[in-house]
Amino acid sequence: MANFLNAETCYRFISVRRCTPGALLWHAIGCERASRMPGIFGNVFLTAGQVSDALKQAEAALAGLVLEDALARGCALAGHSNDQQKVREVIGHLPDGLRRALELRKGFMAVGLAQL
Repeated sequence: MANFLNAETCYRFISVRRCTPGALLWHAIGCERASRMPGIFGNVFLTAGQVSDALKQAEAALAGLVLEDALARGCALAGHSNDQQKVREVIGHLPDGLRRALELRKGFMAVGLAQL
């Protein structure tokens, strides 16, 4: 069986304690912004040709976000088991990953699961 989680295929792996990354993102950036992000509740499956539009969508959803306020909201939900850096990674995961996929001319996948 091939290993698909390697440096060539996996940009970043985020594990959040006692909370899903999708729930943390929605709480941190708010329902209105989160609902404008690409995908559904942290699940995104894109071909290389779809990445550019998804990046624009993610950047538009986060435009004007006050990061310190978002970090405070995220830490209020999950700070009991996660540090501020983990919350920051969750907030930036989609735009960062999409930029990397666009640069490499690759597709992009993000899966938000409670268990693996």
